[in-house]
Amino acid sequence: MSESGTSDADRRVTHDEAPPAPSSAWVPGAGLLFIGLWMVTDGGPLLLGWAFFALGLSLLIIGATACGVAWGMDLHSRSQR
Repeated sequence: MSESGTSDADRRVTHDEAPPAPSSAWVPGAGLLFIGLWMVTDGGPLLLGWAFFALGLSLLIIGATACGVAWGMDLHSRSQR
């Protein structure tokens, strides 16, 4: 029991909802990457353009990795059936 009078089991978080789709990372990532490259090549604010580029590229990589993991887990679950 903690000091507040609730046990650790009462504070445990349940995950009843499905995780967000991988496209929730790579779609904004692709947009930010495009906008960042546009700013850099079109004479826009360079610092902001490179920041958008870096953020967009990282989101794009995270989203692509999440898509690959979801695809692999789906293949694994199908082979278990």
